[in-house]
Amino acid sequence: MAGFRLITGNRLETLAEHLAGSLADAPSPPLTPEIIVVQNPDMGRWLTTILSAEQGICANVRFPLPNSFIREILSLITGGDTAESCFRTEVLLWNIMARLPELSAKEVGAPIRPYLAAGNSRKAYHLARSLASLFDRYSVFRPEFLLSWEQKKTVTSNPNEPWQAALWREIGEQCSASTPAGRHHASLIQEARGHLLSRNPLPHRFPSRLNLFAISSLPPAHADILAGLSRQCDITLYILNFCQEYWEDIVSDRDISRLQRDSPPGELYLSRGNPLLAALGRLHKDFLASCRSYDPAEEELFISPAGNHLLASIQKDILELVDRPGAPDSQCDPLTVDPNDTSIQVHVCHSRLREIEVLHDHILHLLNDTPDLSPGDIRVCAPDLKEYIPLVRAVFEVGNQHTFVPYTIIDPMRKSGSLTETFLALLDLTESRIT
Repeated sequence: MAGFRLITGNRLETLAEHLAGSLADAPSPPLTPEIIVVQNPDMGRWLTTILSAEQGICANVRFPLPNSFIREILSLITGGDTAESCFRTEVLLWNIMARLPELSAKEVGAPIRPYLAAGNSRKAYHLARSLASLFDRYSVFRPEFLLSWEQKKTVTSNPNEPWQAALWREIGEQCSASTPAGRHHASLIQEARGHLLSRNPLPHRFPSRLNLFAISSLPPAHADILAGLSRQCDITLYILNFCQEYWEDIVSDRDISRLQRDSPPGELYLSRGNPLLAALGRLHKDFLASCRSYDPAEEELFISPAGNHLLASIQKDILELVDRPGAPDSQCDPLTVDPNDTSIQVHVCHSRLREIEVLHDHILHLLNDTPDLSPGDIRVCAPDLKEYIPLVRAVFEVGNQHTFVPYTIIDPMRKSGSLTETFLALLDLTESRIT
């Protein structure tokens, strides 16, 4: 049945169990793949483990990423495809670079003329690469910009808009002449919106239901497409929400200071709620508000954190929108922390290698002291993983059977299905168990 549902909760495990239950209650036909859109491939692998544990097997399930899935939807609805279009970023870069000298010689190109005046090809390349990436972001987050420029209309008063618009029109004319079937993302979104607003039937190959799991954000244009699809198929969003109270109007301390500086005293009523949530949850707050603007049927799956340790207390304060003492208007008692509490630890190490050594010893300690904990339950995140990969291998692969910890590295630099992936897999054969 068609509809738009929003399932929120403060634990991924609870959301995953609900998803598994809904799939088991209404299974798809055996040859029809189940589609679960995830934020990254690692989330898809984790969901495969959860679904297998809940149902005994996880088969014929696809885990596409949001942008690639939206492109697939646009292709099914409009018949257009950007995969072979000259509007692809890697192709657009060279088309832009070829037109920069001519553009800078025109009156409209005066703002970029000083930068390109020396005829430095490296500068031209860097500018073209930045512009190709910028146009790609415009097509996703600001499609109305590109569509207005094609109609020779301006959208803002920014002095850089006229030359960008002129460059985009030239690129569009060339692409239309060389590849008439080539379509850019913004035009496909416009056509798909019209198709969905007219309630034209979806292609027969279109899935009857879609699940989006733990998506952290969506461009407004993509959210509009999903909301339009919900009129003809079942769309369910599973989204983490760390607070069970209404928190869309809380403001961080920094924003409070800025707003009070710009407004007369006494005219604003500002609440910061939980300061950690107010400071770090702004993007997620906006995304939740955006999802709720489509008036979905909402279901909440909140679970209060168990335990009295520091981590559980912080999670509970966020869940209940509690502001501990530190603010003049706080009504809560101070939090008492046990000196032996190890739920949150900070280790200061003198090098990355020492960080990995401390991590290895800490994981061994956890596995030894927690009988029901397995290596598969542990996730380790790093801000720049490629710097740590050789160190992880050097530390985790040395030792005996009592100190060995099985691990898997999810390398973001490897692209699944690419030629690079195949080449690296061949290099890994010497260290694999294949004989």
